[in-house]
Amino acid sequence: MPSSRSRTAASPARSCPRTSPSATTRLLSPASSRSGRAMMSRSRTSPHLRRTPTSRPRRVAIKPPQRIRPRAPRASRTLLDLKRIRDDPAAARAALARIGADSDLDQLLRLDARRRELLPEVEELRAERNAASEAIGLAKREGRDADAEITRMQDVAGRIKSLEAELAEAEAERDRLAFTLPNPPHPDAPDGETDEDAVVLREVGERPSFDFEVRDHLEIGRALGLIETEKAAAASGARFAYLLGDLVLVELALIRYAVELVGAHGFTPVVPPVLVREEALFGTGFFPGDREMIYEIPEDDLFLVGTSEVSLAALHAGEILDREQLPLRYAGISTCFRREAGAAGKDTRGIFRV
Repeated sequence: MPSSRSRTAASPARSCPRTSPSATTRLLSPASSRSGRAMMSRSRTSPHLRRTPTSRPRRVAIKPPQRIRPRAPRASRTLLDLKRIRDDPAAARAALARIGADSDLDQLLRLDARRRELLPEVEELRAERNAASEAIGLAKREGRDADAEITRMQDVAGRIKSLEAELAEAEAERDRLAFTLPNPPHPDAPDGETDEDAVVLREVGERPSFDFEVRDHLEIGRALGLIETEKAAAASGARFAYLLGDLVLVELALIRYAVELVGAHGFTPVVPPVLVREEALFGTGFFPGDREMIYEIPEDDLFLVGTSEVSLAALHAGEILDREQLPLRYAGISTCFRREAGAAGKDTRGIFRV
């Protein structure tokens, strides 16, 4: 049974936007959108999924922006652009303040202003150094004393070295802060801290009622011998499970169904790498903010992906695509790995990684 896909990137920093527990709730939170690309990815690390009847109503809500840990900017319809921030810092500050992420904005602007001051100074001194070098060469060719020009060039070179070091430091710190700024929340998103602050736009369907005790997926799966959690916990730790028998076939059938469904809309199925370099995680906005959620293999400088989106985005990293090539649509199918740091005690029952 297909369910509506929830979008929850305005959820707390330690709750992964790909694993919201609201399987039947559509949540509108544009600040969470990682990408404007036509791209879909199937994560195999799902949330606590409850079995629900097909007649269960879907709630359509606008989720409030929440105070989150700053994370790298991600492409969406609502973007932070440094030029736009310079032109209207008050608007950017007000938007970021709604999610508690405005503390570094003034420092970012100061560093950017200092960098813009230093650039013409450095370029002017480089031009002066080049002129002094030419003067030294001319003096030597004419047999004249070039000591004055040499002294002048040495002085300029020292000033260039000092300013270049300051410029590099300002650029590095500016870029570091820029990476931590999240996208601003959508103007229509209500303010608030929790799901209770969300605004329900409409409900679809009728709320069902039953004359029997409703059992969740874990009870049903255990009763049918399709889910084994105790042995999985002994082998791998809490929240893992063995899927057995027909339930495996159901999962494979759902994958096939999803691939055929999106394939009819022009999406190319992709089984991407599950290990990527650090650059791919920065490029998709997972670093630096979500680093504690990612499994690292330090011996190889590689990281396990938390969603196939990372590898899919890296497929065309560094390329400039012609208009005629667009849109490129990919459907990623991969095992995904997340530490879910700080999620202890939340949604602790049932299959967590599917």
